[in-house]
Amino acid sequence: ATATTTSQDKSTSPEGEEKRRCRAAARVSAGAAPSATRMSSATTSRGSPSQRSFIWRGVKPISRLIYEETCGVLKIFVENVIRDIVTYIEHARRKTVTAMDVVYTLKRQGRTS
Repeated sequence: ATATTTSQDKSTSPEGEEKRRCRAAARVSAGAAPSATRMSSATTSRGSPSQRSFIWRGVKPISRLIYEETCGVLKIFVENVIRDIVTYIEHARRKTVTAMDVVYTLKRQGRTS
């Protein structure tokens, strides 16, 4: 008796949601349009239409291990930035994040000049 999962189960699980956000962040950081779809795993000598559209947009294919490592590093970076931003807005007793909160946080972490 094997359990089958549907695409709906994957998208509602915390792991599926995290992977989806990570893929979207990787596409944005790679310069792809947010509406870009994921590359299919089937490859031919000329590439599938989705692969050709990625190449046309200037997105370079990377290995799965590098993708996962980059995704993990990006997640840690964003978590640290958000943690510091929350500290700033809690200290100011605000509920809205301003652009200056982000600037101050990045400056504190040494990410800007």
